[in-house]
Amino acid sequence: MASKPEIYEKPEPEEIFKFSFLLDSASIEYLVKHARIFVIIRGPPGTRKSLLAKYLMIKYPDGVICSADMYFDQPGIDKHRNPASLKKSHNFCMNWCEQETKKGTSPIIVRNTNVRVYEMNFYLQLAAKACYTVIIADLSGIFRFDPKELEARNSKGLSATYLTRRIRSWEELYPIYTGWFASPSDSSAIYCKATNIISELNDVDSDFQCPSDQFQRESQFFCMAAFCDSGKTLKAQTYYNQYKVQISCGRMFTLLLDGFLATKKLILGVVLLTSDQQDLTMSEEEETSSDNDITDKIMKLCIGDYLEKYQDYKLPSNAEASSKKTLKCQERRKQFKTKIDDVSFIILAHRGSKVSFPYIRNIRKTSRSFFSNVINKENLISDKHDKTTSSGSFCKLEDGVWFIQPKETLLLDTVFTGMYFW
Repeated sequence: MASKPEIYEKPEPEEIFKFSFLLDSASIEYLVKHARIFVIIRGPPGTRKSLLAKYLMIKYPDGVICSADMYFDQPGIDKHRNPASLKKSHNFCMNWCEQETKKGTSPIIVRNTNVRVYEMNFYLQLAAKACYTVIIADLSGIFRFDPKELEARNSKGLSATYLTRRIRSWEELYPIYTGWFASPSDSSAIYCKATNIISELNDVDSDFQCPSDQFQRESQFFCMAAFCDSGKTLKAQTYYNQYKVQISCGRMFTLLLDGFLATKKLILGVVLLTSDQQDLTMSEEEETSSDNDITDKIMKLCIGDYLEKYQDYKLPSNAEASSKKTLKCQERRKQFKTKIDDVSFIILAHRGSKVSFPYIRNIRKTSRSFFSNVINKENLISDKHDKTTSSGSFCKLEDGVWFIQPKETLLLDTVFTGMYFW
């Protein structure tokens, strides 16, 4: 974790909050275009959450701050806080957030203490249902949790005794996965390219015969870095608490999308990770547990029903694409040098009737075994192919499994963060 700086009397926000999504201009520009960001600020009273929220609004003026405290700012509301009024204030905040997701506001900034994980449950599930990318602004790595300091700094006159109890209740939040998340506009552009290629694949391979309209796109496109399983193992906790991981959360990274892997059940984007990106991953040997519990959680969220009611996943209009799309192309080199561990994947679509939430740990392992067929002893991606068309080169890996390299390599801007839901 980052070292905790000394507390100044009147510091500038830049001196306190060392978050990439506040200080890195490239990340800020990208997150504005991403247009579906959900920031959860967490920290006990006195950790300057209000200052951070205000600073976020300077950087992201189209966003909105949702806070339970704002319930008490309404005309005619008794300012006295008691269990009943606090419950009303949090219901007020939750309802407000839900309305903002339906409007597509970005970023949505939740400014509550969020000391216990269960206090964030609603917001994490709401973000997952509405296909928002979550960024956690955790202030525990910035401020000392000293009751006397927090007593002097909090604006509500809360006592050191009360703050001591809150500090003792603090719970760490770990993601299900970490990874690189694409924007809705870029996801639509990639999906369009993938479905065009699948249509052509059906002409290339008479036995494939899986029309593109039989595939359902995933609700959120991301490339997994590590399976953390909500921090259930010490290895996962150690990975996530590394300074390099913490400092990268909320930062923009450009992924190299080298092609597509197509089976009769899945369409995957093939990503070649750079050394900096590979440094943020966790090896499959270190990853433990299974996806069964996660799958159960996904099903309970009823994501498909939510999307059918509130989301439109048709391709963006030309005007929207030109204003928000960041996807770029570069001339393809003849061969890329890479190791199989540097290859990762984005699940783009699956054959089925519902848009699902992606869970890719096991799929990544299987797909790497397929893809190893095109990496030779010199760690070069082979340029062999079975068929070349106007779209690119088609290489058959085995029956019903194809690797397709388009004429150009795609450069996909993403944000590194975690996938959280409880």
